[in-house]
Amino acid sequence: AAVANALGRSRDPTHAEKLWCARDDCDARVRREIALALGALGAARGVALLIPLLGSTETAFEAATLLGSLGDQSAIAPLASLAARLLTPLTVRAAAAGALVRLGDPRGARTLRSVLRAWRRDGRAHAIEIVAELRVAELAPELARLVRRSRGASRDRLERALARVATEGGFE
Repeated sequence: AAVANALGRSRDPTHAEKLWCARDDCDARVRREIALALGALGAARGVALLIPLLGSTETAFEAATLLGSLGDQSAIAPLASLAARLLTPLTVRAAAAGALVRLGDPRGARTLRSVLRAWRRDGRAHAIEIVAELRVAELAPELARLVRRSRGASRDRLERALARVATEGGFE
């Protein structure tokens, strides 16, 4: 498991083939690390291994983030399912929503809106970062509302995010 993790962190795509070949010759913990490493290396064949990790509380956040970066449309349905689960931690729902936005699915922005509006604040900071990073212009009004009443979010972070999103969406 540690070797797969290290190979994934190396960001050297030549390791992807070695990891792929080893996926069936090991226990579940090592297969999990291989899936995450393949995703980190940008290996599209890792998608099939990452999707089942969305069902684990230990790996759902990282798997969702990696699936969004891989750009494979086959991940949309499982990501949407994860984003819609009400008992899923808000940070995980935000990660799934960010992946959906990256994949061009409108459910991503809707889920980010629900995380930004949630009574619990545990995923709000992450949702703010995703909205800013991906410049989700349709969520600028949500960020503006939070600037006025931050509900536990850093006002400075909100203002930076709003400036980035507003500039992108023509809301200056």
